[in-house]
Amino acid sequence: MRTGLLLGIFLLCAMHAALAADPAVRKGEALLAKVEAQTAGIKDFVADLKARVNLPLLPGVGLSGHVYFKQPRKVRVQLDNLPRFVQGYKQQFSGLAPTRRNKTDYTARHIGQESVLGRPAEVVAVTAKDPKSNLRLITMWIDPKDFTVPRAALKYADQTVITTQTKYMRIEGFLLPASQDMQFNLPHIAGTATAAYSNYKINQGLADAVFDKPQKGR
Repeated sequence: MRTGLLLGIFLLCAMHAALAADPAVRKGEALLAKVEAQTAGIKDFVADLKARVNLPLLPGVGLSGHVYFKQPRKVRVQLDNLPRFVQGYKQQFSGLAPTRRNKTDYTARHIGQESVLGRPAEVVAVTAKDPKSNLRLITMWIDPKDFTVPRAALKYADQTVITTQTKYMRIEGFLLPASQDMQFNLPHIAGTATAAYSNYKINQGLADAVFDKPQKGR
């Protein structure tokens, strides 16, 4: 049993070493680090959120609420009366790039270059190491000049795919989401949504308790 345990540890270390030596992984991790560094000076923020959801039989549902963020990975979206079809994906209305994942659970790999809205972008695939993970794959198109994420796609275990296209504005020297278009492709329904962000309040000293409050509609 001890021999098997040691062998398992050896194989795990060998796998991590191989990934670290992979130039595509190194570049992917470096790009994600630069995305996060772009807003490293933001300890927390709160912003107003106005959203509109378009689903079959529910065209143009208007919603309003707030987005709360605190380093390193605390995000809360307060958005009441969100249609139940998309309640489980409320966090996507935050507008934030989906980079804040535990590095021990996901592997980032640079997979190429494409154009987004007429500008070049570096494409990074962030893959879950656990095959039972709910969120299996995040693909991000990263602007190599300002390290924003104008486009992202998230694929879940049930084959749900959510794509986002985000525009940014400069607030107190930081590039933060101004608006976001979303496409939801769930197993039995598809729809779209838009979100607009305003009235950012940065580094106000948000308490951790803000993120512990129950959220209506998940």
